[in-house]
Amino acid sequence: MWGRLAKERSPLLFISVARETKHLSPQAIVAISVNSLSLLTRNVIDYEVSFSLM
Repeated sequence: MWGRLAKERSPLLFISVARETKHLSPQAIVAISVNSLSLLTRNVIDYEVSFSLM
């Protein structure tokens, strides 16, 4: 379940970042990208933990 969530959520984040790029400074884009990546890695870790518990 977590793996699917991570796969579904991250493209949406990057698409929304791309859409907002016109209105944001480069620093803001970098910050959002880093947040997206940390969110994705957290989901992957959750997925691995829940998988090992099963």
